[in-house]
Amino acid sequence: MTDILYTCVHSKLEDDICKRFLEKLPSDIQNRINRYVRWQDRQAGIFGKLLLVAGLEKYGYSPDCLNNLLYNDFGKPFLDKRIDFNISHSGAYAVCAVSDRGTVGIDIEKIRNIELSDFKGYMTPDEWNHIKNSDSPYEKFYEYWTVKESVMKAYGKGLSVPLKDIRVNKESVRLYDSTWFVKEVSIHSAYKCHIAASVIHLEVNIKKIDFYEEAKIR
Repeated sequence: MTDILYTCVHSKLEDDICKRFLEKLPSDIQNRINRYVRWQDRQAGIFGKLLLVAGLEKYGYSPDCLNNLLYNDFGKPFLDKRIDFNISHSGAYAVCAVSDRGTVGIDIEKIRNIELSDFKGYMTPDEWNHIKNSDSPYEKFYEYWTVKESVMKAYGKGLSVPLKDIRVNKESVRLYDSTWFVKEVSIHSAYKCHIAASVIHLEVNIKKIDFYEEAKIR
């Protein structure tokens, strides 16, 4: 099974509550999160890691399992060969995918009016034509973008992979000699989100977590 957990970052938490959430995480992760200038990015960083902890607990990992994180040569974190996971955040949403079936990557992006021509080099000619000829070119662009980003993250070699080398087909996505299977995740109409996996027929369980409600309870 693959679990997708998500949350909304809709308002600034009080400092003491934010600190309490942050202290649930390992010190090295705390330090990275504290480097963010904007409170939105700090809270999204905290919430994303807490989503990961919640997802991993379902598979039997302890609440302090992030203390055991390891990283590959390209900076992708992992715990062991039994589980794979990935986090993404954009705008007001953070999402996390946790799976015990193959390798996964997830990407969410808020749909914005951008200068599309600046991103032509990231697409194949066919992909670019689909974007330009679409009735909703921005949505189509972010559809391709989140598919490519999710595959790149699942592949696990970071920015060393040019997005143009990720070729999106109807049924699957090709990257060099590997095949990836993608599924759209419906989070909000103003966002595009895709999960990529190394296994076909991916079954996903989607759950929303409200950390603001948790803050009230505690």
